[in-house]
Amino acid sequence: MFVHSILDGSEKTGTVDVTLSDEAGHTETFTLSAGEWKRLNKIIPVSHLMEADEELYDRLHAAAERTVTVREAAAILTSGDRSASAILKKLTQKGRSKEAAEYAVELLKKRGYLNEEDACRRIAQSLVRSKHYGRRRVREYLISHGYEVKTTEAAVSEIPDEDIREALRYHFERKFRGYRELDAAGRKKADAALMRLGFGFSEIRDAAREHEQN
Repeated sequence: MFVHSILDGSEKTGTVDVTLSDEAGHTETFTLSAGEWKRLNKIIPVSHLMEADEELYDRLHAAAERTVTVREAAAILTSGDRSASAILKKLTQKGRSKEAAEYAVELLKKRGYLNEEDACRRIAQSLVRSKHYGRRRVREYLISHGYEVKTTEAAVSEIPDEDIREALRYHFERKFRGYRELDAAGRKKADAALMRLGFGFSEIRDAAREHEQN
């Protein structure tokens, strides 16, 4: 095989197309990001009509896969915050190699597009303020979505106590307005429902007393 053509569109599209051809006229085109093209040429300077041996072919293939995988990883992030492990899972489900997926995730971290600490904090606060979850339910959600325990615990610890109280007020006003009229069994059932939403027993007791005083 030999290098049939090199189409440098990096100024317009940010990519370079390298087409290889064999003696029978069969061609294969690899699309590389400008960065991948630059890195490749530091290892193997690529020129028109040069022989394309197995090493060059493999490097072109790997560089092209990294290029498309980075774009797919960035597209996943545009739909909302994701953990690194969640992005890795989605990429491998798309058929990308583990190496290319890990490279894409690390590149997004390096460029500041993927910051798990910030994302975890945003999600935790949103779950309390929009879903009205307690800390335990938030913790379970974050871990189930691939965030590390250390990162999760840091985010949960930053949830303001007032946000938790406000979430409980929401439940008492919307779901348990008749809490003060419930018998012991009814209150126990209501408490259990709130605990499933992630609230601690002492938090529920405090919110119940506030509700009864209003």
